[in-house]
Amino acid sequence: MRRIICTVPLFMFFCVSSLFAQQDAHFSHFMFNNMYTNAGYTGIEGVSRATLIHRSQWLGYQTTNSNDQGKGAPTTQLLSAEHPLKLFSSTVINSGAGFTFTNDGLGPVRNISFMGNFSYHMKLAQTGGTFGFGVKLGVYSQKIDGSILREAEDGDNVVDGLRSSSKGQTKPDMGLGVWYNTKRYYGGVSLNHVNKSTFDFKQDVINSDLSRHMYVTGGYNIFLNSILITPSAIIQTDFAETNFNYGAVASMNKYKYWVGITLRQSFVNNEIEKGGKQLNNDDVVILAGISLLPKNELRIGYAFDIVTSGAAAKNATSHEIMVSYVLPFSDGPGQPPLRSPRYRHEN
Repeated sequence: MRRIICTVPLFMFFCVSSLFAQQDAHFSHFMFNNMYTNAGYTGIEGVSRATLIHRSQWLGYQTTNSNDQGKGAPTTQLLSAEHPLKLFSSTVINSGAGFTFTNDGLGPVRNISFMGNFSYHMKLAQTGGTFGFGVKLGVYSQKIDGSILREAEDGDNVVDGLRSSSKGQTKPDMGLGVWYNTKRYYGGVSLNHVNKSTFDFKQDVINSDLSRHMYVTGGYNIFLNSILITPSAIIQTDFAETNFNYGAVASMNKYKYWVGITLRQSFVNNEIEKGGKQLNNDDVVILAGISLLPKNELRIGYAFDIVTSGAAAKNATSHEIMVSYVLPFSDGPGQPPLRSPRYRHEN
């Protein structure tokens, strides 16, 4: 998986050679969180929505050094908001705007991202589907807390340079995405960190690239009387490591409750002397949630991850909480539609 707790040898391997696992934060609620990975999704629901997610990975994990100040287990927060728009004298919603803010802590490293999203939508009369073409622009900040770094060998000038104070840099960031949505199925492809910024923290021997990440997402709605079952999947790759998430969520009682299960696997393309290609079964994820208020405007979800790979170096579980709210205004006519937890079905 993406997460590596940073002892100095691992951390310096990352800094000097720029060979590090995927940098983007990963969320178990990926089927509820498409705007984070794909700018083309922005506003395609036709409602104004705000979403907050908190993730505690490997809850309770602690490093072996008490000076690490409790910064062992990774934690991530995401805040996103989107609003549908009518542009270019259109009488119907044909675009959307929004933003995502991510705060991702990984041991001594903290990554903060703020991205503004815009998407233009095109409806296809033949299928009733909608294409969204999106772009996101913003900044990506990376900060290293040098006070908790430890040298693998005495006299490490890189660690000494970083240890004197917290080092941080902020670079421009960009992403592109295409999304297609119908009542029955949906899918999208996106490429993030297109400009591939580099962080050197004013140290000649550090070269930390913000690798390009590609996402491929898809899902299908199966209507069975009062139950909606949605198999879905997302593939995430930085072209060195690939993560697969796939599973299904079932919604019931007019979509007020949902439960689901997904599996997470990772595929690492190592050099032959490092074991070659390797497929890991990383996590089993159990999801549950409830929709509140008369039109299901407020949704609360919980994801419980059970670690199944490398458990000896991690804690056994991760936990994620999601809160999503449909804001009481829209450029669309009338009240916002009532939708399933995946926001794909209007009643």
